[in-house]
Amino acid sequence: MEYMAGVAQPEKLCPSCGASAAADANVCSRCGYNFNTGPYAAPPRPQMGLAPYAQSNYARPGYDDQPSGAADGLAIASLVFGVLSLPLFCAWCLAIPAGVVALALGAFGLNGRNRSLAIAGMICGGLGILISVIFLVVIFSMRGSSPPGSNPFR
Repeated sequence: MEYMAGVAQPEKLCPSCGASAAADANVCSRCGYNFNTGPYAAPPRPQMGLAPYAQSNYARPGYDDQPSGAADGLAIASLVFGVLSLPLFCAWCLAIPAGVVALALGAFGLNGRNRSLAIAGMICGGLGILISVIFLVVIFSMRGSSPPGSNPFR
């Protein structure tokens, strides 16, 4: 149907937003209201939970057991002390006790969820002790090889 120029075209109002639209329009250009089917309905939301083909929950030993948070804190503390023992090897009186504490905390922290942090703390603590002992051996071996009254570090 064509309309002549200068003649007002019939219009209808959108019940959703109140905008005017051409009489033969199917959708409101302003809000998207469909004149034929009514307002846009969002698709139904999926229900939370298991899909119809999923397995039901069953006990899984070793996976569903929730360890206490204390072991996780021990694992983190082990890593902190282990990392601190590495750069402190020059101050062997601090590095060796920090490494021992890292080994002890790591051993107790192996029961938590952060097992890898406990292992890393134990490795770093052990390396800190080892490097400190090597440093002590080198220092004392150099000390005994120089003649009395001379500086071995020149």
